[in-house]
Amino acid sequence: DERKIVHIQEIPIFPKSKEILMWEGKEVEEQKLNQLPENIIRGNYHCIKHLLSVHFTLLRQDFVLPYRQGLEQFSRGVRTNTVRVYNGVRVVGINPMPGRGFEYRISFGFKGRKYNWSRSKRLLSGSLVCFSSQNFMNPEESLLWAVLSHRDEKLLDERRQIDIRFASGY
Repeated sequence: DERKIVHIQEIPIFPKSKEILMWEGKEVEEQKLNQLPENIIRGNYHCIKHLLSVHFTLLRQDFVLPYRQGLEQFSRGVRTNTVRVYNGVRVVGINPMPGRGFEYRISFGFKGRKYNWSRSKRLLSGSLVCFSSQNFMNPEESLLWAVLSHRDEKLLDERRQIDIRFASGY
């Protein structure tokens, strides 16, 4: 049915704040999940647009759901392994990348014992990070998405600094 096909060109790759920060309760979340398109295992898709629509929507939901659940737990003060929240983030340097925009060096606070970043899978190059100016508490705020572009373990260990590039297309 052509009416059920979501045109993937109209869906932003990165979720909007309201998608991530609006927690509507378990029943509403389950209802939303039940409205997702079904992956057809036996049988055929109506057309290539239908196939792309279903797979893009399901993959995107796989990406969005852990962020939404983790930040919802964070907002209630519940410790979660789904997302990591770092406070005191600020830009400490900008590096122009000819033809590719800018790379930003950021620093962040990290409380607790000394952390062995060289053995950690946290904040690896290529990781997606999300920034909030209001501690992920306001669905009306604009979230900023970036990709960790460079991780120097010595710089990370000594100064808590990493390099990022802000994502485009949202």
